[in-house]
Amino acid sequence: MKIRNSIIKVSLCLIVFAFVFSCHKDVDLPSKSNLSNPNLINASSQTIIENDSPTAIVLGAQLTNPYTVSNMQSAFTALTTEDPEFCSNSINVRTTHYYVKFKPQNEDDVEALIDDSTLILYDYPLDRPIVNNGNYYKDPTLSETTPNYQYACVPYGFSFPNVQYEILANLYIPEEDPLLEYTDDSELDICIDKLVYEALSSTGNLDTFNIVEPDTNAPEPLFSRRSKWNPSGIIRYHDNTLIPPNNTEKVGWKGLEGVKVRVRRWFTSREALTDMNGYFYINEKFRRDVNYSIKWERQNFQLNLANAGQLYIDGPKQTGAWVLNIGPGLANMISIVHMAAMDYYYKCYYVNLTSPPLNTFFTPRLNIGIYYENNTSNDGDCRPWARTFGIYNTIRIYNPVRQGDEIYGTAIHEMAHFAHWGIVGASTYNNASGKLQDSWCRLAQWTFANKRYKNLYGLTNFEHHNGWQFLNVGYQPYADHMHDGYTPVFIDLVDTYNQYVEKGNNAYYAIDPISGFTAKEVEDALPDCQSLNDMKAKLDQLNKTSSTDLNNLFSYYNNI
Repeated sequence: MKIRNSIIKVSLCLIVFAFVFSCHKDVDLPSKSNLSNPNLINASSQTIIENDSPTAIVLGAQLTNPYTVSNMQSAFTALTTEDPEFCSNSINVRTTHYYVKFKPQNEDDVEALIDDSTLILYDYPLDRPIVNNGNYYKDPTLSETTPNYQYACVPYGFSFPNVQYEILANLYIPEEDPLLEYTDDSELDICIDKLVYEALSSTGNLDTFNIVEPDTNAPEPLFSRRSKWNPSGIIRYHDNTLIPPNNTEKVGWKGLEGVKVRVRRWFTSREALTDMNGYFYINEKFRRDVNYSIKWERQNFQLNLANAGQLYIDGPKQTGAWVLNIGPGLANMISIVHMAAMDYYYKCYYVNLTSPPLNTFFTPRLNIGIYYENNTSNDGDCRPWARTFGIYNTIRIYNPVRQGDEIYGTAIHEMAHFAHWGIVGASTYNNASGKLQDSWCRLAQWTFANKRYKNLYGLTNFEHHNGWQFLNVGYQPYADHMHDGYTPVFIDLVDTYNQYVEKGNNAYYAIDPISGFTAKEVEDALPDCQSLNDMKAKLDQLNKTSSTDLNNLFSYYNNI
């Protein structure tokens, strides 16, 4: 890796089914008007990731915890000994939070934790520094199939889910003491900052840079404090599909939407989602440096590194905006797959299609495995059965060295399989022909990719995999170019391109005078269909073209 600084689950079947047949939104994205700030792009401190590869997060030794009740009490005692009037009537050191280690035994336990929206979970301990950044962490004491321990800070009185846990420490976090009400730079705010400073100092945890110590040279010692600030930034990724031919300029950067960005200062964590331009803003002020990071997950899907588990980006520890530019490499492949999952789950209304199955009472969220390796057999696959067991990857994506729209298209294609499975049910899906399954997925892939790259990114001449309609190259048989039934029959119903005519009435191509169908109409025909002929019969009932033309088109592909 090259890095440098420069819905709640529901228990009623009717509600679950209603969710399955809809496009879902689990969290409102921040509005562009609130976040967009072009000055962030020129921030002096940037993180550039390029040519990265799978790398495990390496932790340092456990630190002395300054926020334990005992250490905070010692710090408070030291301050009141020096100044008996120090905030004695305001601060009451006691347990306000718990530092907790959850011990999930299976995917059901993991889901119980995920479904608690008040929890901000980490795969690694919060009292150990990250000495080497990486993109995944696996506890070395656990087997590959055992979920990672999950670490969190929860408030006193928290109602624990039915998952094994251990309280690692009773904490007093004065900045989050529910009994303390104060404004910035008030007397109480100054007291809290002095207490935190004393606890950090006495436990050897003062930051090694950017620390402002008390001004001991003043006539009366004054505590010179850093100003509070709101973490913010922009996350962008590079898509080589957006680079014009023979263009040597560094173009192709786009904001990455819907990314879960986290900031953490010891046990205080906050999250925000990036907007459509990649901007994010944390609506919580901090006085000292924070650890920025990305956790590649949303309520309905999670991105994993092959079988190693949850993917991350560990950003800098700093004060000020985080500007992250993701160039070629593993993080870039993750970004493109994330964008595809965002589109299918949260933007499917753009193309009027149904999202893949949601994270509901009966089924866990979708695990998408990113395999940073070449696979000569396929670019990806979908295994709906794996979701039953939860911990396995339902979708697997391979072959990172490709055009961005190809990686995006593969992710959409495999999620279309999963959507198909959710729409028609396991039995109908499993009995459907491969030609039906993959022809439908090709339509979904073509529809989403054209929407994103042609309409949203403004590539007016873009046509995702237009070779599908041509079918043959150099007059070679169709079967030499397609395998396992990957036909464009449903694309032919929607598009206005007649490859037979455009190729000079060439008999190697399907006669395709048909257009005017919508992807939604094809999707609506999927239930109870197990073959292309079943689909043809249902689509013929729409009376959108002649039965003869429809029969001819479907016969061509049936006879391939």
